[in-house]
Amino acid sequence: MNLVGAGDQGESVWFAFLLIAVLKRFAPLACARGDTAFAARCTSEAASLRESVEATSWDGAWYRRAYFDDGAPYFPQVAERICA
Repeated sequence: MNLVGAGDQGESVWFAFLLIAVLKRFAPLACARGDTAFAARCTSEAASLRESVEATSWDGAWYRRAYFDDGAPYFPQVAERICA
């Protein structure tokens, strides 16, 4: 997995999940500080990112972990399924 994004083109699905969690937690903080526009943006971006992850990284049983620079998925569960 250390080669994901080695050429600055790969993407981490795990990082997307982290960002979704952060955005969801920032929204109430922004509201509490009176920044409703930023809170709305956090909520909207989290929802958009979640939809994207679901559409591109869920195969019906597993989430892909990342994508390499060439777009190939990092999907170690395939080996787990074959070896099980």
